[in-house]
Amino acid sequence: MGARENKQLLQSVFAELASGVLGSSTMRGVPDISYDAAPVVGLEHHLWMLEGAIENAKASGRGDVADFLALKRSNDALRQTAVDWLFTSFIEIASEANRRNSLVVIERDEPHEFPFNNATMAGSLVRVRFGVRSLIVEAGWTRLPSHGFMRGGALAAARIKHFGMPEADDELVLVRSEEIPAWNSADGSRFDSQKLFEHIRLLLEI
Repeated sequence: MGARENKQLLQSVFAELASGVLGSSTMRGVPDISYDAAPVVGLEHHLWMLEGAIENAKASGRGDVADFLALKRSNDALRQTAVDWLFTSFIEIASEANRRNSLVVIERDEPHEFPFNNATMAGSLVRVRFGVRSLIVEAGWTRLPSHGFMRGGALAAARIKHFGMPEADDELVLVRSEEIPAWNSADGSRFDSQKLFEHIRLLLEI
């Protein structure tokens, strides 16, 4: 397939995804992330352990500890759901392009750690390659005392990096917005599906 035909194919994929013909479950935007995430390996066990700790704290008369653990359980579920939305959305678009023979390669590293605001985020990394271009998405949150702490009330953090194009990079923080978690860019604007598409558009040169 020549460069011109390949570009036309990618434009077709992009148009279908943007119009909702493909991937409608994950293209509804950040406010819907709490309903779209796939099951997370290890998360259910983690939440189950927190549930047991909460019950033990209540039985011991430690209401303060129980309240703290209940908040952590809620926050961890929100964090993982939001991170899953971010990764799933990028992977879905890239996978559709790959199925149409557009020479897109998708890689995932997990577990993965990266620095963010003088702390260490623990989570995952997704790398999408297209020829000599590559797009890296990494997201996570602090999980151990040695990782430091989340600043500014953020629940999680993410970085989007374009190889060789630092001006196109973005840093995201997950914040509560009217009790609904939402990703915000470094400039304070909401990171929605449209911005996600723009990063993929830049990677695929369409």
